[in-house]
Amino acid sequence: MMNKKREITLPLLLAKSLTLVLMCTLLLFLWDASAEKSKAKEQMKKETANEQKAAKKETAAVQTAAKKIPVKKHSETKNTVIKQPAKMVSPGDADTIYLTFDDGPTRTTGKLLDLLEKHHVKASFFMLEPGIKKYQDEVKRIDKDGHSLGLHGVSHSPKLFYRSPETVTGEMKTAQAALRSVTGVRSSLVRTPYGSKPLLTAAEKKALTASGFIYWDWNVDSDDWKYKDKNVANEVYKQIERQKKNFPRQPIVVLMHDRAGSLSSVDTLLTKLKNKGYQFKTVNEHLKPVQFR
Repeated sequence: MMNKKREITLPLLLAKSLTLVLMCTLLLFLWDASAEKSKAKEQMKKETANEQKAAKKETAAVQTAAKKIPVKKHSETKNTVIKQPAKMVSPGDADTIYLTFDDGPTRTTGKLLDLLEKHHVKASFFMLEPGIKKYQDEVKRIDKDGHSLGLHGVSHSPKLFYRSPETVTGEMKTAQAALRSVTGVRSSLVRTPYGSKPLLTAAEKKALTASGFIYWDWNVDSDDWKYKDKNVANEVYKQIERQKKNFPRQPIVVLMHDRAGSLSSVDTLLTKLKNKGYQFKTVNEHLKPVQFR
């Protein structure tokens, strides 16, 4: 009887021992895995903290540089005498209007092109890289309809665009590459965000020229970015007449924007100008550009 009991107890003890060993092994494995997870989590925290620190440092540097840039209002550039570099053809006389549109293309561009076609008028478009990539059909139509293709950069942010000669030329080259990929046209015509005065430095102007870009400003500002009624057309017409009277040997470059709020103004303005006998042309690389002093 004693031997039988011992035979039963021995396998039971072996089973309990094996179970204990397995449980210890499992606990050891779980502890090791937990320690490894904690270590990885800690490493991730360090990397995230370093990335955040680097991002804050870069942001602070941008903000410091941006504080040195004065804010320019559109009104500061009205009726400014132009500067004409040598070795280029004169743009024309005071009866010639160069109608220019900034900030496109947009979802409004198609309607704007319809208006220009209706009045048989050619214009010049200074376009942003994001819009060029998003509205490719509109960009192709601008080219197909015979309008002039120009560049307006990428960010349209003074804080980003005017940080250095490298950012100025870099944004224009990016926009240039996008335009070329969509249309096959390599344009060197540019308009810097908010115009060249007073934000564009001498070093940045030099960098643009060295990169083969020709920048254009304007001498008639529609202010259509803040007005939505047809009265914009009347104000622009008054400016045109004043420009023609005060600077009869200069061409007239009108700044407008590719936006829905400008459509009615464009229609009214073109009707009035056509009735007064004005002719319309587009800017190109062979013209002396209208630039702020």
